[in-house]
Amino acid sequence: MDKAPRPPARPASGSHTPAENKKPSMKGSVSHEAESPRKRRVPIYPTLAQTTASGRLILTNPTATELRAWAIRLEPGEVHRIVTNILGRPECPVHDVISRIPELGVDLAPGLRPAISPSMVLELLERLTISTPVDFGLWPRSSALRFGNLTARLKDRRRSKPADPQKYIFQAALDDFRRDWITWSLHPLDRDETFLREYQALLRALTDLRPSDRSLRPVLAEIVGSHGVLSLGSWSCELPRNWKTRCTWQESPSDWAEFFIAIKYRCHTRKIKERLARANLEQEIRQAWATYGDWLCQRPEAIRNLEGRLEGLTIKDQQATAAPIGSLETPANE
Repeated sequence: MDKAPRPPARPASGSHTPAENKKPSMKGSVSHEAESPRKRRVPIYPTLAQTTASGRLILTNPTATELRAWAIRLEPGEVHRIVTNILGRPECPVHDVISRIPELGVDLAPGLRPAISPSMVLELLERLTISTPVDFGLWPRSSALRFGNLTARLKDRRRSKPADPQKYIFQAALDDFRRDWITWSLHPLDRDETFLREYQALLRALTDLRPSDRSLRPVLAEIVGSHGVLSLGSWSCELPRNWKTRCTWQESPSDWAEFFIAIKYRCHTRKIKERLARANLEQEIRQAWATYGDWLCQRPEAIRNLEGRLEGLTIKDQQATAAPIGSLETPANE
């Protein structure tokens, strides 16, 4: 007897499929490609269900800049609605983070907390709003699932109905994610602003240097000369002897800025472009939270709502600004 045709194999989670075959993303995972920034209404959650062909579970790093980009271009009122919703979820580590910050972890009196600045509140909120709901029943199944040194294999359900071993693998992965999330929340945000300022200063210098009647290449060759050092204001870099043969495509000041910084940091210009993209995205995120902070200062009822969700912390009555780098102190034992 001929065997019935086998159904097509289901692609592994995280693999690319044709657009016409794509299904809506599962609960707890939002596609990065499906939404444009202007249409976002919910945070981009970490995708926890990505597995390799061998069944290894891959988690998104909680420090990923993209997980905090959801607030960009949203109206402050919409940001507030999402923030209060996430802070009320059980998986959001509000207590674990606040209790580990030295100046916030000690009560001044029973039921009271110290007053904190709006800038510190904004940085706390930015970190705490990358939470994701989890439904183990919707994760893709495979014959084996691996995470770290753990491996789970599905038993034959026709013989017995034990507890799903893969559920414990997912739980171990989520526990690791939560620990990394809490630890990262206690350290100052690194928005790579020093690098961004360096690039912007070099770009301005190169833009001012560019003549209107010829390309920038001969002008740079004259400045570098035989000593092999490019000095533009306070920025300088020793160039390799073959730098002229390595820059065959550079035309605009931005191209030259990326080329020279790549030489200074000894990396490919692709890495510089990626780093600049992240640094610029961080500034957009920073500005989005500053706009929300200004909106918040004009609405006492919204502030009281946040205080209740932040374990009774008192927010100082002052103008909110973008959270300064290093406003969160790390406990000595972390």
